[in-house]
Amino acid sequence: GEVKEAFFALSIDERAKMIMHFMSMKTQWEGLSDEEKDAKKQEMKQMMEELLPLSVEQKTEKLREYVNSL
Repeated sequence: GEVKEAFFALSIDERAKMIMHFMSMKTQWEGLSDEEKDAKKQEMKQMMEELLPLSVEQKTEKLREYVNSL
């Protein structure tokens, strides 16, 4: 969908940074407590909910801001 489109609108470096971030998060996931896992799930859910109503350009900008905040 549009989130995927926005993701591919990012530069290769930005996409790589995001993928590396999610891979390291996945590795850390096992060590998290249930409370921490729930907090992370809420964080991701909120981010997706904020992205959904936006245009593809706005989604791209939000993803770019997220990547640059890592």
